[in-house]
Parts: sequence; structure tokens; C-alpha cells
Amino acid sequence: MPDRVKALFPEYDAAAFAAAAKAIEKEGKRLSARVRVPKDCQAAFDELVRHRETTFRFGEVRTMFTKDPKQLVEELFRRYVRMESAAPLAVTG
Repeated sequence: MPDRVKALFPEYDAAAFAAAAKAIEKEGKRLSARVRVPKDCQAAFDELVRHRETTFRFGEVRTMFTKDPKQLVEELFRRYVRMESAAPLAVTG
């Protein structure tokens, strides 16, 4: 487990996190192997992020437009993982 993850989640079991991440990766590969046409891609994505009882839980999927995707990902990470800011997200476009 990277040191950054340990710092963010010190009480979390590293082996459990690694196993859960491996399971998500395996499921992603399984689903991507079934994609043949663009419509299949959406169905695969929907299956990957559907609600279920696992270590990783995905919320409602939404779309945002931005001129700087890297900055937006960093801002979302700070907000939802580190819980550092409750300021409104800056949507550009």
C-alpha cells in the first residue's frame, strides 16, 4: 500500500485494501473483455459502479465539464477523501 494511502487511512488494514483493489481491477478487466461496441462500454461501466456491499462503494455517477481535469480530480480528492474543503466546486467551461 502506498504511503499516501496509509497516511490517509491509518486504521485500515493494508492487506484488505490491496485485496479489494485487486478485486476491482479483476472485475474491470473482465468487463472490458466483453466490450465490443460503444453501447457495451456504458453497460460495463454501469456494472462496475453499481451499488453493492464491498469495500469500495461508488456513489451516484455525475458529469462535470472542466478546462483542467487534473486540477478537478485533485480538488475532488481533497474534498471527498481528505475531507479538507466544503467550498463549492469551481465548474468551468
